[in-house]
Amino acid sequence: MSDQNSAAKMLRFTLGVACFLAALATLSGVMGVGTKLSLYLAAAWFVFTATSLIAWPKLSLQGHRIISVTVLSLLILRWGYSWLFSQPEQVIIGLATGLLYIPLFMTITTMLMAGRGKTICITVGGVMGLLVALGASRPELMDSYLGDWRLGPLITAVYALFGWLLSNWVNEREALEYRTTEAEELGRKANTDPLTGINNRRAADVWLEKMGNSARRCAVIFIDIDHFKAVNDTHGHDVGDAVLVEFAGLLRKRVRSHDMVARWGGEEFVVLLSSLTLEEAIKVAENLRQQIAGVNTPNLPPITASLGVAHTSSGKDIGDTIKAADQALYQAKFEGRNRVCVGKTGVAKT
Repeated sequence: MSDQNSAAKMLRFTLGVACFLAALATLSGVMGVGTKLSLYLAAAWFVFTATSLIAWPKLSLQGHRIISVTVLSLLILRWGYSWLFSQPEQVIIGLATGLLYIPLFMTITTMLMAGRGKTICITVGGVMGLLVALGASRPELMDSYLGDWRLGPLITAVYALFGWLLSNWVNEREALEYRTTEAEELGRKANTDPLTGINNRRAADVWLEKMGNSARRCAVIFIDIDHFKAVNDTHGHDVGDAVLVEFAGLLRKRVRSHDMVARWGGEEFVVLLSSLTLEEAIKVAENLRQQIAGVNTPNLPPITASLGVAHTSSGKDIGDTIKAADQALYQAKFEGRNRVCVGKTGVAKT
């Protein structure tokens, strides 16, 4: 999809340039420069490119493909007209135009239509070569180097090879992008709790390991929903699951984006805070406790939570910090729940 987005941007930019050049050509034709046919063609080209650009915001990928194929077809028609009907000096202009723009639009079209890119490119090469072969037999071109019969097969071979290589490159990039996306998705699922959609314990362990390898201060807050077994027994497991989802969403909204909220297991959660002092971590925990106790969600029973906080100033003693936060959580539950306890000090906030 990224290649298709890039191709769409290339197409839009190219249409913008083409629209500007067509406007200049139309203006010069109105001023009497060139033939009437060239004026009509320039005006038609201006209308087409301008209309495409105006409609661009509403176009889908299929619309981008149609425009790209249309432009490529028009360029091939211009190529054929030059070889079959133009005078030798005009053939040179058509030849230059084709050699400049057709490879560009072959690239854009192949990126937009990766699955059919090889067929498109080989077909374009074959048609261009056939037109050259037919044009080279014209009497007007027989006396110039443009009348060489070898030009047709050469054009066919070069463009077919170019199309084949281009298509293979696009397909390989798509395959690489797919594998990368798939690996990222597997990694995301491996670190996500399937019920609540927040990080799981594995992700929390990775975060804690990083903190342990650094010198940054951080805080660990363990949170346990009070009397959660009674919620399941009274209201059923479906309501219990809904409580967990609502609880996880509340925690995620109340912490900073670079901090972590994870489901540690069952009804126990952990909030991991970086670059905070102990006092700031206690304040975060108390705010969370108050928010939890103040929630009144329709069709869900009210809940409270117990929280245990521990802090490390260096990150080196992260293992002891986890144990201290866990002990503080049990202390909060022992002292009556719905409170915050800190480390091994027994400090409580109610």
